Amino acid sequence: MGLLLIEGVVFVAASVAITVIVLLWSRPLIARWVADEHTTVVGALFAAAVLVYAVVLAFVVFVVWAQWGAADSSIVAEAASMVSAYRATEVLPQPQQKQAQDGLRAFANNEIETEWSRTATLKPHTTADNLNPVWAAFRTFQPTDPMPVAAEQDAIGRMSDLEEKQHMVHLAGEGTLPDVFWLVLLVGAVGTVAFSYVMAMENARVHAVASGALAAMLAILLFLVYALNFPFSGAVHVSQQPIQHALLMFDEIDRH
Repeated sequence: MGLLLIEGVVFVAASVAITVIVLLWSRPLIARWVADEHTTVVGALFAAAVLVYAVVLAFVVFVVWAQWGAADSSIVAEAASMVSAYRATEVLPQPQQKQAQDGLRAFANNEIETEWSRTATLKPHTTADNLNPVWAAFRTFQPTDPMPVAAEQDAIGRMSDLEEKQHMVHLAGEGTLPDVFWLVLLVGAVGTVAFSYVMAMENARVHAVASGALAAMLAILLFLVYALNFPFSGAVHVSQQPIQHALLMFDEIDRH
């Protein structure tokens, strides 16, 4: 989080500095191009541009935050399903029970090691599914009495639920902001700040403060979008604590 704060401060400070420098350099030129009688028209266009860009930016922030929240919820749901599936392995006899429980532990640890390190790019899977050993343990158990059969069916249902939650986690990490949105956001930010240059202000210091404040606000929001854009590998990623909690619960279940 400390590095993220430094990156954010540097980005915002650089945006404000560039905005003010370009403004002070361009003021004499703009004063010759834009007459006083154009101020009303320029002001109306500036207000319209700010409104349109604000709507687009608010929409993008909402979408990215919703995507981040969905990823966080999917991790919590997956962790809960892990605990439920681990408990369900108690229906299995040995050595299938140990095989299934070891498989679930390996699955949880693999989620921590790989899910938060992979990029949000869909790639072909080159390794076997991490839940395969757990499913293999259930397939080798063939109960004949009604009670064990019902318990096994319930356990298989819990495993199927975990499998579904696993895919939800993967898909939540894939949905990033398309590149075209970044083009719109960056061009819109530059255009909005540029519009502020042609506003008629006699005092250069006041003009610089106003344009700099606008640039700072836009830079903060753009950095927020950037930080939340990758729920697992981004600057602000979802917590690993739900998976770690599931591993602790595995230990608690084993103590009975």
